[in-house]
Amino acid sequence: MNAKEVIVVINGPICKLATPVEADTPLLSSGLLDSLALFNLTLWIEEEIGRMLDIFNLDIKEQWETPAQIAAYIERERRRQAG
Repeated sequence: MNAKEVIVVINGPICKLATPVEADTPLLSSGLLDSLALFNLTLWIEEEIGRMLDIFNLDIKEQWETPAQIAAYIERERRRQAG
């Protein structure tokens, strides 16, 4: 997973943002993602990693602030699961 793939998802119908994002665009601190967009993004991430998220070990603000961080998170979780 790379940031470009995440950007396509965020800029597409899953999040329905009014402003296109780039790899380093702050998503949460900027308020770009509302609760519905964050929920839909969470469902997509769960689908990508093949399991439900462990919300007790997840700091969304630290790990999902930008599309690049989301891509890195997905890769870490895929490696953890494979391994």
